[in-house]
Amino acid sequence: MCRQKRGIISVMLMLLFVAMLSGCGKDKADVIMFIMNHTTLPAEVVDSVETSLNDHFKNKFTVDVVVAPTYSHQKLMVEFMVGENSLILAPSEDIQGYVKNGGTLPLDGHFDSSQYPTGVMDGIVVKEEGDSKTNIVESHLYALPADALAGLKKLGLPADGLSLVVPVHTPNAEQSMEVMKVLESH
Repeated sequence: MCRQKRGIISVMLMLLFVAMLSGCGKDKADVIMFIMNHTTLPAEVVDSVETSLNDHFKNKFTVDVVVAPTYSHQKLMVEFMVGENSLILAPSEDIQGYVKNGGTLPLDGHFDSSQYPTGVMDGIVVKEEGDSKTNIVESHLYALPADALAGLKKLGLPADGLSLVVPVHTPNAEQSMEVMKVLESH
């Protein structure tokens, strides 16, 4: 009997732990903006940014702002490679490496590259021809320097030394671009 109670308690604790890890029932947002900086952001700023963006896109889609508690190059790598982020705001020197390796989408079709010359870089673009895919290095606008984004600064987000990109694995590129437009001129 005692062994059976321990088993039931163990199962209940495991279920509780899984429920805590799953975000406590919070629905997944349509757009996830991941932020990593060398300093932390106050929770009030994050909540304010999230509320402002959700108010702006009300009845269209939802936005979640996720901030890494500390800077970690390894964590940033994971977020680029397997994360489901729509936007990433991170140190510009890190962003350059991900652009060169094909980790971000070109922004030329949505933003004027002459306004963001430091965001124009050589990066890998995948070209599809029939059933084959080829990696080609091309120069495009891949990143928006955060210090040039009035909307981002107005919302209280950090800007110095950071760049904003759309990772290649974004769930919805058009929604990502819409949020970037707001952060550009909110």
